[in-house]
Amino acid sequence: MTVRNKGLAGQQTLVWDDEKRLSQVLDNNADLLEQCLYDVDGARVKKVSGTTTTYSSMVGPNR
Repeated sequence: MTVRNKGLAGQQTLVWDDEKRLSQVLDNNADLLEQCLYDVDGARVKKVSGTTTTYSSMVGPNR
């Protein structure tokens, strides 16, 4: 875990998975702010931030 200072917004805790990829961002109260999911090749395929979900689907050698 890594803690970063967000100025007046307080601190956020960054949680990394076993592959050293960002998996979660938590606020001061340990509430989930963001969550990232990855495919088997390590590319981020989904990011959930509040009520917004973003999917990525890059195919080919330039992903």
